Amino acid sequence: MHHETHSELTYKQSQRVFSVLGNSGLMIGAFMTLLGLIVVAQLTDDIKALGPAIAVSLLTSFYGLAIKIVCYIAQHKIQTLSENKRLNDIVN
Repeated sequence: MHHETHSELTYKQSQRVFSVLGNSGLMIGAFMTLLGLIVVAQLTDDIKALGPAIAVSLLTSFYGLAIKIVCYIAQHKIQTLSENKRLNDIVN
């Protein structure tokens, strides 16, 4: 039976943090886009305000996606470091 070391637990916890953070960023971006579209629906009388309101609404989705991508990269970098450490420990 394999017992996890402190560093393995730390790697797993770090991966979990980035997973939750990335998913939260994506969900908040989607929620804020929805709120922005509600504002857009209220601005149908003012055509000049419609463009900037749509832009801000879509920008929130972009920010959420950017957070998700950064967290995904960090999560997989941590996974790679963990696997490399495990292989290094086996070899040594």
